[in-house]
Amino acid sequence: EISACLVGSEMCIRDRVKGGIYADSTLTKPIHRVKLILKTDNGNKIYRTDKNGKFNILTDQKIAEFSLEIKKKGYITVVVNGISQDTDFDVIFRKALSVHDVGYEGASEIIMRN
Repeated sequence: EISACLVGSEMCIRDRVKGGIYADSTLTKPIHRVKLILKTDNGNKIYRTDKNGKFNILTDQKIAEFSLEIKKKGYITVVVNGISQDTDFDVIFRKALSVHDVGYEGASEIIMRN
């Protein structure tokens, strides 16, 4: 859902990205306190998942496309590129087997909800 907000006499659109981070493919084992780094042309902003592994990111800036870096110690970092506004997705987050697994692609799974 995209919500509108009045700022002075100007209208702005709030972009939203939401979903959850899980440790299993049944999406029943949420991972809390996962760091989410929203990366845009205007800089980075850090968010964290709640105790149920959920995230709901709203930004007042009109963003055509951005990326989200998902990090937690002991897990493989995931970078989701090319996210557009009003996106829902879940991530099945995989544990790193060693420090060398940090950039291993395909270890985690992204489930788009749109």
